[in-house]
Amino acid sequence: MQLDQVVGFGLLVGKPRVEGKGTESYTLTGTRIELGLRGHDIRLVKALGDGVATGADWRLTADTIHLHVDRKKLQQAFAWGPKDSVRARAVSSNTTIRADSLALDVPDQVLTEVRAFGHALSTMKRDSTARRDSTPDWITGDSLTARWAQQADPAGGGARQPKSTLHRMVSRGSARAFTHQYNQRDSLPSLNYSRGAMIDISLAGGRIERVTVTGRADGVQLEPLPPAPPDTTKKKTPADTTKKKAPDR
Repeated sequence: MQLDQVVGFGLLVGKPRVEGKGTESYTLTGTRIELGLRGHDIRLVKALGDGVATGADWRLTADTIHLHVDRKKLQQAFAWGPKDSVRARAVSSNTTIRADSLALDVPDQVLTEVRAFGHALSTMKRDSTARRDSTPDWITGDSLTARWAQQADPAGGGARQPKSTLHRMVSRGSARAFTHQYNQRDSLPSLNYSRGAMIDISLAGGRIERVTVTGRADGVQLEPLPPAPPDTTKKKTPADTTKKKAPDR
């Protein structure tokens, strides 16, 4: 370990690990970790090589990761790698985002937004009711923006921190998306494949609520087959009214 508070620089090698303190803390590991200091406070943490950062409800992997800290809490994270290396990858409870580079907004260690640049792709797990077809929803484009809202954790009884829930996903530039959409009429979802300059997906309750496509928009929508009508041509067999003779004793 090397530490110079005058210069404001620290260096950790040999399976280094940095861990934040308090609730909703974060951790960072890598081949080499550099610290940016201001006085006694850590303001910047860099993982150089095989970086892995984790928060309460997200995980970030990339060759290089920078974490920006203020008031001893994580505020932003940036991830990228050299050309042809492993792409940056961010994972939350139901969403995975891959791109050449990623930027995460986590004010006071709460995930609110992820921006992905360069060959961006996001896959979204569907809810537990999707038993017949587990194919995930996905959206891709030159760039992606995903936004989370904070909702109370029903399992926590008000004692836990709010959970980050994905509520919007926007793709820009050569945007494409494949989604499952439900309605109140059918038990099975409709399947939608869309293309356009921009695709904006709104979610509610873990399900896709609306897909808006703009700029050279086209696509395909497949609806589930309606239930088969009853067969009215089938002849009914008349009831057998013949009395059977009791056997002789």
